[in-house]
Amino acid sequence: MLKQTGLPFHEVPSLRRRAPSTSFKVRGRKLKVDLLVPTSRAPYLPIHVPELGAHAMGLPYLQYLLKATVPSVPDRERLS
Repeated sequence: MLKQTGLPFHEVPSLRRRAPSTSFKVRGRKLKVDLLVPTSRAPYLPIHVPELGAHAMGLPYLQYLLKATVPSVPDRERLS
């Protein structure tokens, strides 16, 4: 998915040596992407996400936040 952007993302190593990376960065830029996934088990541990071909950090209560999303940019069609 990150490869489709055309930007040269590289894995940012985890602080724990054997843990897989859940962050990706473009070298020479301040752009960094952290992959997050909701979980009720094993919070704050990397979880393999086969659809992305990567690992994401499992966050408790993230599902709650995703259910109550609010658009932050106004829809141009509604403004017309």
